[in-house]
Amino acid sequence: MPRPISSTTALAVVSPVTSPLFLVHLVTQTDHKWSSLDEALIGGFTWADANMEVEGPTQQSGGALEAVITVPDSLEGIGAECLALRPHDSRCDLYKTYWDGKNYTDPTLLIDGVVTGVEFIDGEQVREIAFTIRTKGNRGGVSPFVRIDASLISHITPDGSQFTWGATTIITA
Repeated sequence: MPRPISSTTALAVVSPVTSPLFLVHLVTQTDHKWSSLDEALIGGFTWADANMEVEGPTQQSGGALEAVITVPDSLEGIGAECLALRPHDSRCDLYKTYWDGKNYTDPTLLIDGVVTGVEFIDGEQVREIAFTIRTKGNRGGVSPFVRIDASLISHITPDGSQFTWGATTIITA
């Protein structure tokens, strides 16, 4: 049985679809401001056309938000910078805005985060870099240069456990 629709809904159905513009602010040794579509002047800053893809954000266990941002490795020398500096724990914010026909709307902060992973895509001929970012304060356990997600830490020994290593006995606290 058909249902009547409101005039607002009927107008929205025939209106053009507006795609969001994603903005990424990555702070490593250099301050990077990237846009997912064209170069844009927003908030007094120029956001470079990064030809990037954004997957997410998605909600992870523990309430963290996570997104994957993929950019060409040639963008602003980011490939060489990632190889030299290992940008884990670098600040990275993800925003979303829309074009209203004349201007961009005020950006909405989606993730106030940090880089938790960097993946070089396409093997020997590196063409893209995928940054995984996650909400600050919700990053899992960290060992120097190795990230362990909290969901993988399921076998932590209880306090008072004893381990013998050679002639040394270790008691966890």
